[in-house]
Amino acid sequence: PAVVRRVEYLGSSALLHCEVHAPPGPPARLIAGVAPPRWPHDGERVNLRLELGAVTLFDPVTGGALWHTAG
Repeated sequence: PAVVRRVEYLGSSALLHCEVHAPPGPPARLIAGVAPPRWPHDGERVNLRLELGAVTLFDPVTGGALWHTAG
């Protein structure tokens, strides 16, 4: 599961800023766009599912896009 570190409310949707722990490396950071019916809270553990048609990967140092699906 991912741990929610911050919720950014955008009206009808939200961005979840999360950490995913996958030892032996450091936690991975990710941001997931979500819609209701329920908003998670900071510190909550959530299970996320990727929609492969809507994924963008960014370089954590430069912030530049590394890969984007055509969705």
